[in-house]
Amino acid sequence: MSADNESEKAKPLILISTTTTTTIRDEGLPIPQSEHPSQFSTTAEKTPDTPPSINNNNNNNNNNNKSEERSNFLPQKLLSSLPFFSSPPATATTTQSSLTQSSSLTLSSQLADLLRAHKERQSELHAAGQQAWEDVRHYSHTACDAIAASANAEVSAAFRREKQIEAELKEIAARSAQLQRRMTAWAALFAKLNVELKEMGDVANWARRTEEDLTATVHVLEELSERKRRALGMQ
Repeated sequence: MSADNESEKAKPLILISTTTTTTIRDEGLPIPQSEHPSQFSTTAEKTPDTPPSINNNNNNNNNNNKSEERSNFLPQKLLSSLPFFSSPPATATTTQSSLTQSSSLTLSSQLADLLRAHKERQSELHAAGQQAWEDVRHYSHTACDAIAASANAEVSAAFRREKQIEAELKEIAARSAQLQRRMTAWAALFAKLNVELKEMGDVANWARRTEEDLTATVHVLEELSERKRRALGMQ
């Protein structure tokens, strides 16, 4: 009796599974080999209304196992048979898969192109930045060299002018010393001239006095000689 109950419980499951399988077939889904309608119908035909014999126990056990598998698989099939859970047809799936593959290929190619363009742009920017850096460094070095050369030229010119001024100052100092020596010599000459002039004035005065003295002496001698003649004449 337990086998009859199990077979009777399995019958509606077989019918539902057949309907579900047919719906799935209409929607374009693959049908499992174990749940083909011919197998279901064969199983339904082989299921007797009377209790099976002992020789058919193995078949009943197999049917029970299949019924349990179908009962476990039934919710999935029922969900897939619903409109909002149903899968698109096989052709639509193939087309969609091909479109997806083509779109993925196109997207991957676009991404590769974008990545390559980005790398090229990065390399161009890097090269441009490197060139700009080299130009800036070259120009800065040139400007620094020009400024240093100009400063060095100005410093050397100032140094030369300083040396020239020092030489001129030395020459002026030497000339000033020479002029001072000459002025000292001229002052000495003038002093000597003054002394000599004084001496010359003293000589003239001395000569005049000497002449006066000589004149007085001559007069005295003349008077003495005349007095002597007179004295002799008187004798």
